[in-house]
Amino acid sequence: MATAGFIQAITRILKNGPLTASPGVYWTEDQVLHAADGTVIAHNLDELAQIVQALGLSDGARVEWSAVNHAELASRMLAKSRELGFIG
Repeated sequence: MATAGFIQAITRILKNGPLTASPGVYWTEDQVLHAADGTVIAHNLDELAQIVQALGLSDGARVEWSAVNHAELASRMLAKSRELGFIG
């Protein structure tokens, strides 16, 4: 189970990222994260928090903004989700 710190980090990354780039992802009401094309990245907040941790986007207490590249965020998260076995 991921910590609340990682869940808070991903919320900050998606809501407060650079204004010049879109993260290329969106949430549905059931807390599933999708890529812009509709592909599921994470089925719930716990999976998403594990993806954030594995990508080094947060240390669990703060966002590592130097590791966040919004131009590649969706594709990196999708690849990590596959690697972690969350999606096929």
